[in-house]
Amino acid sequence: MEYQAPLPPVPEIFMPRLVKDMRFVGIWWIVYGALQCLSIIGAIIGIPMIFAGVRIREAADGFEAYHARQDVGQLGYGFERQGRGFFTWKVIVIIQLALIVVSLLFWGLLMMLGLGAGLMNW
Repeated sequence: MEYQAPLPPVPEIFMPRLVKDMRFVGIWWIVYGALQCLSIIGAIIGIPMIFAGVRIREAADGFEAYHARQDVGQLGYGFERQGRGFFTWKVIVIIQLALIVVSLLFWGLLMMLGLGAGLMNW
């Protein structure tokens, strides 16, 4: 049987930093989402971004509660909230990519129509 060194207490080492970083990112997503909501088109991205920020902050609360009380249920809650936050972020990325494609098609169509109109007048 091989000797296996005991694992370092990962939550003790990384959990406080992770919680701090998650809170910062969550606040940033909420603030940036609110700024995006100042325009109607930006609200398409801003509203899901606010929800993602709230989920990441909730995940940080769950991880902090796990770290304080070693409650495995809170750890599961933290992972579930984090998963929902990242799923929301994935939806945001898909929406952004779709908006980019639509925008490029729109501008390309305008350029072709403008170029075609310019050649007809020549």
